[in-house]
Amino acid sequence: MIESFVLTLREGTEAALIVGILAAYLGKVGRKDLYRYLYIGTAAAIAASLIVALIFGELYRVSGEVFEGIATLSAVVVLTYMILWMSRNSREIKGELHEKVDSIVASRRVLGIAGLAFLSVFREGVETVLFLGGTLAVSSFNSVITGLMFGIAATVFFAGLMFKGMYMLDLRKFFKYTGIILIVFAAGLTGQATRALQAAGILPGTIAAWDTSQILSEHSVLGSLLYTLFGYSSQPSVLQVVFYLTYLALIVYLSVDFTGYHREKDYADPFSPLKSQHWFYGFVRSRWVPNILFAIMGIFLAFLLVVGYFGIGIGPFQEGYLKLGQFYLKGNDNNLWNFVIWVIWLPLVSISTVFLGRFWCGNLCPLRGLANAARSISDKLLGKAPNAPYMRAGWVLPVSFIVITLIVKSYPVQSVARLGTYLFISIFVLAVSVSFLFRRGTWCRYLCPIGGWLARIARLSIFGIRPKSTTCDNCSTKECLSGSEKAATCPMFLNPNQLDSNRYCLECWNCVKNCPRNGIHAGLRMPGAELLKPYSPNVWESVFIAGLIGMYMAFVRWEVVLPELPFPFFALGSIISAASLYLIVCAAASALSGTKYREVITNFGYIFLPIEFGTAIIAMGDDSLEFFHILVPASIILLCATFIWSMLLGVSITRNHAGRKAIFAFIPVAFALTGILLVWLRWFASGNVIDLT
Repeated sequence: MIESFVLTLREGTEAALIVGILAAYLGKVGRKDLYRYLYIGTAAAIAASLIVALIFGELYRVSGEVFEGIATLSAVVVLTYMILWMSRNSREIKGELHEKVDSIVASRRVLGIAGLAFLSVFREGVETVLFLGGTLAVSSFNSVITGLMFGIAATVFFAGLMFKGMYMLDLRKFFKYTGIILIVFAAGLTGQATRALQAAGILPGTIAAWDTSQILSEHSVLGSLLYTLFGYSSQPSVLQVVFYLTYLALIVYLSVDFTGYHREKDYADPFSPLKSQHWFYGFVRSRWVPNILFAIMGIFLAFLLVVGYFGIGIGPFQEGYLKLGQFYLKGNDNNLWNFVIWVIWLPLVSISTVFLGRFWCGNLCPLRGLANAARSISDKLLGKAPNAPYMRAGWVLPVSFIVITLIVKSYPVQSVARLGTYLFISIFVLAVSVSFLFRRGTWCRYLCPIGGWLARIARLSIFGIRPKSTTCDNCSTKECLSGSEKAATCPMFLNPNQLDSNRYCLECWNCVKNCPRNGIHAGLRMPGAELLKPYSPNVWESVFIAGLIGMYMAFVRWEVVLPELPFPFFALGSIISAASLYLIVCAAASALSGTKYREVITNFGYIFLPIEFGTAIIAMGDDSLEFFHILVPASIILLCATFIWSMLLGVSITRNHAGRKAIFAFIPVAFALTGILLVWLRWFASGNVIDLT
């Protein structure tokens, strides 16, 4: 009853306000003789709304769950659009109506007054019918009708007071707060519509996200109230929860300007720098950082290589047990090497990059220490670094990542400890050779497969380094470029005073140490802030992101779909297929929005980066997830979080590149993201859904 009352009061007040504005203006211009046309149009709109309600009710009765789901989603879309539109355009409504009346009066088309009143009121009536029809999914017919009648009575009462000048309603606050209430209702309806479409077989069934029926049932007094107000369910399906949260996240994002709190003019992207007195700067400027960290990790890795190569039993591994449980997974060697590298290190270094950027590459990775040592030896034997050749082939980095992942999947590298050590030793030898022959930093920027993986994730990081433009523009010495006695130049050939992306920055702190004016700042930002436009887009990286989603799908389904086909061929075919589908989605977005095709291809791939990261952790970190017995819940959480993240990026990127036609560019992207989500949920959270509504 509450939701139907609030909706009727809001929409009725909006309709009454429009009629009142038209009547007042006609009186002001001395055309009270046109009132009858105003009343005719209003009465006709009310009658037409009732007819739509009757048709709607008959379709609902005949079609059942399918119509219930589709109609409810339609109501949510229309209502949300009107709430957002009203919040942004409420001040202009009066002026627009006056202009239309002037035009009608000047042209002597008096029936136009009836038409204007009809269209204005009928729109509110259709919205009311749609949303009330949707509320039937969560409320009884009698409850909806009761709320409707009370809403109409309240509307008539307040409208009468306002028209007589006895009560001045703050319309802006009224629409704001009722809009918030209706958005919460709409989120609940989104979840219920999802449940109905799953029960009807339109959407795939998923397991329940939780079961609180023993604690709080929908049939209890409190549960019924929460069910009506917020769409509460004691056994919601996973997809129901995902779509519910996605709706709320999108509405909040569209309603709140998160970038307003960050000084975007001073930095390359929305960024909140740490204050110059922060203890972190003292840490990174220490002469021991990062060298001491390299040494510690190098010693530990050397120890692990010995353990893995010779199959040495260490501690609880000798008995075959860990304190956390038995170390037995897919026939893996019960070896400390396998546990540390595949169960702990691989997922940890990937997830930590979302929070710290490429901190691993710049401060902990032993490969960088070996590469630097090899370059120093080469400088002494063959000449200084300026005489060493460059390698500028950006395509090599992503290709190296694909090659190494294909090797890991094609051979039992993750299960046989000695094979794993062979792989890492080979990588070490290659890193040393490249560093000996090419300039310092060549391995990390252009060849390292681990760096190729982390470079993309770093774009999502909440932590980064950015120059303050007002400081750097007035700097004439540019120590960040030339280096100083404190530290060498940037090992990745970057220009620190123009840094606008986390992709290549290793967070080695050289630029922070060298800057004498505190112009290079470490700081925090909204997750994925550099992708909001995005900053520094690359067309090949954009397509590559889409292709990788196909590769991760191949990881999961190869043994089910085509086990007789060699995995590298299956994976490459999946990469090409996913990239081709991305190009098709871009073509649709370009055609619908009128945005240039190349611009769409270059920028829209970053929309898929969060969900690519989520599916990568599921596909490549399966050893870790299975070892800790969290494969299903972790997969669901990753898919839910990264799907919402990608949808938010989709809204931001399409708005930046398609402008007013952003919604048309967003539709094919949203369908693609939803398709990816449904496929992965079918694999990891499939289940039967019973419509309990």
